[in-house]
Amino acid sequence: MKIGLIGYGTVGSGVYERLIGSREQIESIIGEKFEIVRILVKNVEKYKDVNSSLFTSSWDAFYNADKYDIVFEAINGTELTRTYTKALLKQGTSVISANKKLVALHGEELEQLAFENQAYYGWDAAVCGAIPIVNVFKSVLLTTNVQSIAGILNGTSNYILTKMSEGSTYEAALEEAQKLGYAEEDPTSDVEGWDAVYKLCLLARQCYDQWVCPDDIDRVGISHIDQWHIQAAKELNLSFKLIAKLESDATSLKGFVKPALIDQEHSLAPIRGVLNAVTLEGKDMERLIFAGPGAGKETTANSVVEDFVFHEQQKHVIPRFTNRLTKLEEGIADNVTTQEVWFCKENHESKIQPYLDKTTVWREHEVKGGKVFVVTPLPFATPFHTFPLLTEMEQLKETVQNES
Repeated sequence: MKIGLIGYGTVGSGVYERLIGSREQIESIIGEKFEIVRILVKNVEKYKDVNSSLFTSSWDAFYNADKYDIVFEAINGTELTRTYTKALLKQGTSVISANKKLVALHGEELEQLAFENQAYYGWDAAVCGAIPIVNVFKSVLLTTNVQSIAGILNGTSNYILTKMSEGSTYEAALEEAQKLGYAEEDPTSDVEGWDAVYKLCLLARQCYDQWVCPDDIDRVGISHIDQWHIQAAKELNLSFKLIAKLESDATSLKGFVKPALIDQEHSLAPIRGVLNAVTLEGKDMERLIFAGPGAGKETTANSVVEDFVFHEQQKHVIPRFTNRLTKLEEGIADNVTTQEVWFCKENHESKIQPYLDKTTVWREHEVKGGKVFVVTPLPFATPFHTFPLLTEMEQLKETVQNES
């Protein structure tokens, strides 16, 4: 088997090391030996001490080096990577990618090319790093109706919110995340929710067989949350998480990525630091929870290689397009959270009162520095930030009954 790698950064080098380190086991499972033919990089001078004969900075030299069976793609950006991936798929070369933005924006086109050319396009590692959630849908939940998906899909924002709950300011938590390598120099994609949006789009495709445009996801980041919000929530035994959620109705999928509040009994409450988690709910399985590292060299490389092995084992029995039996008309209309939290600092109640008059206020709490209201969401936007209140279903019903 002829293998190529595009990129030799954190993930690419991890994939190379994982392939070499697990060669005997991988070859035994897939039933044939493999050879790494070429590695495409920007600057070959950086890799003189690795195996210089493998590296090239020329796409033409890489593409024409051999007829690849599989190429692992591990570079940033979309347009150049899309061009490379299309060229490979058109010649029948399968591609494994960890590029969530590329798949979210162009995955439908690339999957179709793979199908037409009897190849496969794998991207399990693009969603939540070490958590094999994509291939769970392809293997053990093929006919299970998943009524809702919710999760913490971005480790950087989760780390920042965790540090803020321990007393750090947003700015100090972000700076620490950058020093530790959890956040990029430009953290916009993480803290403004785009990274989680791309992952949610991929979960929508795999779970509901629908490609969702990232711009159709209701997105709010975490940069506007300050210490007063954090401490006021803690007084009510609630905590902030950047939640990605998909919900379905009779005709469509709806999704959001927003800072939300959860209580300490919620299944996502223990997910702290850079961990990711995904919860699936449905009448046939109740609730499944998947949690693990959302990034990292070894963990992401492991997902990339396992994705490759999985597809090699299953390529003759699993259809190119998943045939799940999800019925949107059964949706999660009865399970949609019907409460949200409004924060009002001292002396600002006059600004929020007109909106309180138009909704149902379930609870009102005095906190240090202001008030917190638990309300029924309004059908229109407000000029202030609101936060969904996510409570496990049984607890939500009890809350509504008690408040009534």
